[in-house]
Amino acid sequence: MKKFKLRKLLFAIFTVYICFMLVHQVTTFIRINKDMKEIKSQLQVETEENEKLQDEVNMSSSDLFIEKKARENSDLIKNGEIPVVDGNK
Repeated sequence: MKKFKLRKLLFAIFTVYICFMLVHQVTTFIRINKDMKEIKSQLQVETEENEKLQDEVNMSSSDLFIEKKARENSDLIKNGEIPVVDGNK
């Protein structure tokens, strides 16, 4: 009779342990999936930003880009052009 109770007790302890481990594994899996979705989203944003910056780098070597930046930053004009002054600045 005592052996039967001991077996029931051991089986119950083992069952509770297995259930605990399963719940722990499921919660870990859910957390990892959530983290992975956040990282994929962040990767997409960073990839788009990288492409934008790469386009700017490619454009920066063109004469049109250099001319545009010189006009914007240094108020440079070509010979024969009439300068326009913006009163709002």
